[in-house]
Amino acid sequence: MFPWFMRFLNRGEAVHIPSVAELPAEAPVEKSLMESHQTQSLISVPMVSGSVLIGFLGVDSVRQARSWSEDVIRLLKIDAGSFANALRHKWDGEALQRANLELEKKVEERTRELRKKQSQLVQSEKMASLGQLVAGVAHEINTPLGGSEVTSTFPGALLGGSRRFYPMEIRNVRILPSTSSRYWI
Repeated sequence: MFPWFMRFLNRGEAVHIPSVAELPAEAPVEKSLMESHQTQSLISVPMVSGSVLIGFLGVDSVRQARSWSEDVIRLLKIDAGSFANALRHKWDGEALQRANLELEKKVEERTRELRKKQSQLVQSEKMASLGQLVAGVAHEINTPLGGSEVTSTFPGALLGGSRRFYPMEIRNVRILPSTSSRYWI
């Protein structure tokens, strides 16, 4: 946009123009703009953050041409450095605030996901416990006398004089043959 002017600023140098009328031929864009604003003289110093040019701070004179002393230029550079630091601080604070908001959103999202997974896990554990309970109840219903040994001392005459196995059902339980005079249920 302003190639001659920016060349100085990009090198970290001040642009001191005591008389716009005496600008060099390489600065036609700058000369035209300054004359359109009735600028007679100008001093601008770069605002640098780290090693990056982020702007410039300048003063111009519109009533008369003037030259600024090295002390004024030095003070202007100090002010430019202060402004650059203030801007960097502001931008870093804004970036930190954005990062914090993003982190809060992620934490909220992860918390929702964890709560959902926890709810699913609790539900799964309930179903597993219920399944174990149902299996236990079914086992007890299918084998109401399970694990119990029942010995029968029926006289041989009641069984027709022999010790053979006679199937009989007692509440859906079959009597199984035994090699002794005992019957197992």
